[in-house]
Amino acid sequence: MIARKKEKFHFIEVKTRTDERFGYGLTNHKLQHLWAAIEAYIEDNNIDETIETDILLITGFEQQYTIQ
Repeated sequence: MIARKKEKFHFIEVKTRTDERFGYGLTNHKLQHLWAAIEAYIEDNNIDETIETDILLITGFEQQYTIQ
């Protein structure tokens, strides 16, 4: 997800899990791909503003989720 507020771009990776025991699901390999995608977006769109990256983790079952 990409959002812009004022003069800052926010790059947000959203992950869903039914169980926290298995971690966030972001391996070094996946993080490298995420950074490559962010860098490509910045370059393709000539962004020269502050950026922020976040991870939104949603855990739970069916209708009972927790956002962390």
